[in-house]
Amino acid sequence: MINERRTDERAPLRFVTRWEGPEDARSGHVRNLSSFGCFVESAGRVEVGERVTLLLQVRAGGGQLKLVGEVIHCQPNGFGLRFANLTTLESSVIAQLVLNLGGRLL
Repeated sequence: MINERRTDERAPLRFVTRWEGPEDARSGHVRNLSSFGCFVESAGRVEVGERVTLLLQVRAGGGQLKLVGEVIHCQPNGFGLRFANLTTLESSVIAQLVLNLGGRLL
């Protein structure tokens, strides 16, 4: 049995994204968005502890959210990202996305 530490609501989704790390920049998909982080499904390589900039398309017509986070785990199909230093506006937009997409504890 896996010891699950998540207590925040997460929205299962598949947003197209672009991300940039110190050694790589790729496209991918954001999965399981929460107010604390997300999982980025991508073939790009990152290391635990690296800082990554994530560009999320949040509105039809070009609205983007630029988020910075730290890689907290890596898997063959992507990586977990914990958001760092979110502004009040960024936190609000993410919370609204999670709510609108039927966020739930996963």
